[in-house]
Amino acid sequence: LGTYFNRYKNQPYTESRYLMDTYVTLKIYGPNPQKVKKAAEAVFNELKKLEQLSNRFGDQNSEVVQINQQAGIKEVGVSQEVWTIISSSLAYSQKTSGAFDPSSGSLADLWGITGQHPRIPSDEEIKTVLPLVNYQLVTTAENTRTVKLEQPGMKLDLGGAAKGYALDLAIQVLKEQGIQNALVDLVSSTAALNNRPDGKPWRIGIQPPRALAGEAYLAILPLENCFISTSGD
Repeated sequence: LGTYFNRYKNQPYTESRYLMDTYVTLKIYGPNPQKVKKAAEAVFNELKKLEQLSNRFGDQNSEVVQINQQAGIKEVGVSQEVWTIISSSLAYSQKTSGAFDPSSGSLADLWGITGQHPRIPSDEEIKTVLPLVNYQLVTTAENTRTVKLEQPGMKLDLGGAAKGYALDLAIQVLKEQGIQNALVDLVSSTAALNNRPDGKPWRIGIQPPRALAGEAYLAILPLENCFISTSGD
């Protein structure tokens, strides 16, 4: 019985769900199956809530949709989750002098990559929309937790930051649920809670940008109690 229990304990509970426009995969270790499954459900519930609040293509329950609809009109009150993503995004906009800019939604829309007919926009189209991309025109008030886009037509797009926040949130929830060893994978972004149960670090394979089926990894990185994100070329 002891041998069976130890063997079971070293097998992770793994589950994937489609959230935040990607597949979220949880790999959780723990001796109590009910506790592990409860922890996974808690993570998925929190990420679904975050998706509903921050998805700019969502319905009226999305606070980002509300902010974009009120661009040039009035400020919008937001939840603590969305406030944290927006305020941290703007902080990085300042640090990078706008190289990272969450107000790029209108520009991104020109490519139509989320629709049925993606395309390459003309230089003239891009030139027309560029004035709407300016993080300095995003006004925030911490005391009232409100956000306003100062120019009509501006759109927030939190895609560059929301998944990182989602990973932080998932790790926090797992810790609150008493989990000590887990991996949270959002395809291009991965977070590790501590290491594997055997004490060894997690092994994360990085594929070449145009990898073919069966092609060797570009690198295999050890990951322990930290976060990694990759991007296509």
